[in-house]
Amino acid sequence: MIRTMARVMAEPIFLMCSERSGSNLITRMFDSHSQYRAPPAVHLLRILGESLVRYGDLRSPRNWAILVDDCIALFDAKIGIWTIGTTEVERLAAKTAPGSLGSLVLSLYRAEADAAGKESFFVKENQIYGFAPVILESCPTARFIYLVRDPRDMALSWLEAASLRGGPVRAATVWAADQSGFLTLCSQIAATRHVARLTYESLIGAAALALERVCATLDIAFEPDTLAFHRTESVVANANEAVDWRNTSRPLMTNNSGKYRTGLRRDQVAFIEATCGELMGMFGYEASLERAEDLPMLTARLTAEEPFEKAAYQTIPAAERERRKQWQAVVARIRSRTHA
Repeated sequence: MIRTMARVMAEPIFLMCSERSGSNLITRMFDSHSQYRAPPAVHLLRILGESLVRYGDLRSPRNWAILVDDCIALFDAKIGIWTIGTTEVERLAAKTAPGSLGSLVLSLYRAEADAAGKESFFVKENQIYGFAPVILESCPTARFIYLVRDPRDMALSWLEAASLRGGPVRAATVWAADQSGFLTLCSQIAATRHVARLTYESLIGAAALALERVCATLDIAFEPDTLAFHRTESVVANANEAVDWRNTSRPLMTNNSGKYRTGLRRDQVAFIEATCGELMGMFGYEASLERAEDLPMLTARLTAEEPFEKAAYQTIPAAERERRKQWQAVVARIRSRTHA
């Protein structure tokens, strides 16, 4: 039986999740919550956070101005739809005291929540373990959700995603690095922060129960309307912005697991299990094959056939490909900055 908790103050939520592992799904679910605005990821914290050393001392007005310009450029190049626009971002940046990337970015999320009539916000970023100090310092009340998916299904989804480069080798490598980073972060913050853990399989298999447990751990109210995420105006609008988001405007795909059994070759599964095996066991994912005898040779062979840019990329609408090109150009410019 679903139990609805009493309304409590909503605190910001940050998602720990690998790509192709349900991050868009749970983000859209929380965007359907009456207390949370969960806009599409812009990856401001990740892109700028990993490049902080390039800006030097952010208390310097000159250095701060450069970072702010890059932040605005990233926001302008985003693919998803936000309620606030560039003019509001510029106004907020002008009000933010130099020195804190976290304060700058979180001010945008707070403004976005306000504009949507929500109390708080939900942040989806990749690899947040790489810039966790920025979050923890700037948001003392931050709460976290850790969502993980079977790496074999994650790798199949990665392989099928037209916009992502690489295949099972790249996917498995990312999955293993991510879970190692997320688990380390979880152990570091367990005593002082709320962290709700769940698997993608539980989320699609028993969504109401999974979300109720997440909300209980985070001390927020569970709302059954989050299960009708695909009907909300913002979700429908954003589903048309990127081919990778189209499924989010459809009802929950309850049978979207175990597809690697027919979608991946045996050698691909063997590589994934050899690369991720120890971590897989920690989440209850059992290996289906005996460990690969010659992993280096298997790795070399599969790496050689990994697609850099997939042929299917050309099937993405031209307008979306142009937006992705602009985004990558901004990211490349930021990453090419010399150290201050």
